[in-house]
Amino acid sequence: YTSSDHLTSDQRKTLQDFLYILQISLPSSSSIQPMLKALLEQFFNNNNQEEELEFLRSIIKPYMLEDTITWSSACTQHSITGFTCGLWTLFHISSVGFAFQAGNIEWEKQTNMSLLSPGKIADTLRNFIDYFFRCEVCVDHFLYNYDSCNYDRCNRLVYNNNDRNNNNNNIIPTIKEWKEYILWL
Repeated sequence: YTSSDHLTSDQRKTLQDFLYILQISLPSSSSIQPMLKALLEQFFNNNNQEEELEFLRSIIKPYMLEDTITWSSACTQHSITGFTCGLWTLFHISSVGFAFQAGNIEWEKQTNMSLLSPGKIADTLRNFIDYFFRCEVCVDHFLYNYDSCNYDRCNRLVYNNNDRNNNNNNIIPTIKEWKEYILWL
């Protein structure tokens, strides 16, 4: 949260979508998976918005790292803050996860990949940054570039199957399309 208020329905949907993206793109053996599962199963089935923040904290608490953990040297160079660097590293790891899993039929069936696309996932990241990232300058810079289609985002990322000039909406994004997402991010 960037405030102590409860989540709006758009913020709640964005957080749920973001956590789902992490769950399906990160390795199943990742130490973050139990927390993602707990959040997706418990937090989004809770309708008590008055105590939402406290409930979220109670789910996360068993998975929190000790205060003695330090950021990697890569995330502390050149005055980069650890959290910002760590978050972008997580985005990049997640993007590679999609490209790595693309073509794995069992994974695609389990995750219902026909409903996801590089463009839709990019939109979720955009909204996550807008709603939950605390660095105002960073948010403004990212949103300006994203919303202006800079880096040719609007042409590079497939949003739906109509972008491929066909009418079959059950086609799963190709490995090449997921790799383009990695390059864009």
